[in-house]
Amino acid sequence: MGQDIHDDDNFSFRLTRKEWRVTFLIIILPIILILVLGSILIIPYYADFVGSGEITSISEIGVQGSVNFVSIYAGYTENYFDKFLVMAITENRVVFTPIDKEIIEDYEWELEYGKEILHDVIENAINIAIEESGQASELFEERWDEIVASTEEFYGDSIGLMLAIGLTEELNDEDFSRGGKYKIAGTGTVEEDGYIGSIGFLKEKILAAEENHVDYFLIPKDKEFFNEYGFEYGISNEVEAYKIKEETNIKVEIIPVETINEALSFLRSLP
Repeated sequence: MGQDIHDDDNFSFRLTRKEWRVTFLIIILPIILILVLGSILIIPYYADFVGSGEITSISEIGVQGSVNFVSIYAGYTENYFDKFLVMAITENRVVFTPIDKEIIEDYEWELEYGKEILHDVIENAINIAIEESGQASELFEERWDEIVASTEEFYGDSIGLMLAIGLTEELNDEDFSRGGKYKIAGTGTVEEDGYIGSIGFLKEKILAAEENHVDYFLIPKDKEFFNEYGFEYGISNEVEAYKIKEETNIKVEIIPVETINEALSFLRSLP
């Protein structure tokens, strides 16, 4: 009868063929797959993307109002890892458009510019609401710091209209939703003089409003402005909105407004 003998100082072992298969399946194969997948994910994939719109209550950025604004998840990718990450975050509700690598530099500049113009409309919205409510101007610095901090994740100036309305609700202790009777949202920039400016991604924003059962959706009243200055590209938000409504048969009521005062007058007239 045989006996296994080994020297502890010179111990060695040999895997059987079956043990090699198990080792390959459990350890080596996953490592190979990870390396292959990793090499695929870092392959360049330059594209811009636009996701579906998202309705956010103005109260989520620290403003005591009842209205909502709409944001769009948009940006660019540089490789397939970026793409898969975006798809996961948006639940694949996003459209990618391939672009040249050189355009990425323009996007980086646009992000910086987007933050600058966001701060501009925050300033305009606070000043307009303070003036409309008759509050002390000293309130500006306090609200400025708070709102800039709470909008850190956002870019662009399309929040201006609804921010000004929400701040007006807050400072005047008003509730334009009439205790939740109406769901109100909108989009548009707001200038120093209270005029409402045009924005992009209008279709995505209107469809988001419809999906979230918004009753009234405020947009810039800019048809005459476009006609007067003869823009050679695109159409006005006002014209585009009614075209979208006709083509999609949505129920949300589109409310074009030229100034913040016009928007406030409409909201205060709701029964």
